[in-house]
Amino acid sequence: MNEGERTADHDRLVVAGRPASPGWAPMEGIVLPPVRKRRSLPRAMRVALTLSKGTVTFLIILLVALLAGSFALGMAVGMRVEKQPALVERAVEKETPKPVAVATETENVPEPQPAAAEIPAKIEEKPKLNITVGPPDDATAFGIQIGAYPDLGAAEASLDARVAAVAMYPIYIVPAEIKGKGVWHRVRIGTFKTRADAEKARTALPENIANEAMVVSYK
Repeated sequence: MNEGERTADHDRLVVAGRPASPGWAPMEGIVLPPVRKRRSLPRAMRVALTLSKGTVTFLIILLVALLAGSFALGMAVGMRVEKQPALVERAVEKETPKPVAVATETENVPEPQPAAAEIPAKIEEKPKLNITVGPPDDATAFGIQIGAYPDLGAAEASLDARVAAVAMYPIYIVPAEIKGKGVWHRVRIGTFKTRADAEKARTALPENIANEAMVVSYK
């Protein structure tokens, strides 16, 4: 092997990564295999391998911040969408006019009130008078004469205005012949044993009756 061939072999070993020791001499008759080229890594991987540790940490923090921002933005949008229906309802309530109550004719017509039960006027019943036409059976008794009338009907009618005052006594209408005047009807009340009793009863009558009355004997 000449000097040129030895130099070429030496260069091939150096390129292949095999150090050539000093004084190395290739053996004659040995054929060296062809030198294989190394495969290159992808560009992204080579860039990643060349990044420093601080740069990787910064990128990780940036990525986490972006994810957190996206999540917060999504939450805000979701809450705003939930509030929109309520806002729309309020806007509709404000815009929708409330119906105005219109008074109808039937509302102004008062309801018929039930007719009040008619209370019949209380008819004051007059006390029943105990009237006898003629003198009492006891002719010795005393009475109180309150009037004298030429007609029997007039004598009875005169008692209507004196019912309350004379109702407690028996009443006697005694006819009597008066000379020159005919028959008069004397209206007398009560039968008293003495004149004093009759006088006492007369003074107890209403004043307008007592002033015109007088105590008489039935004899």
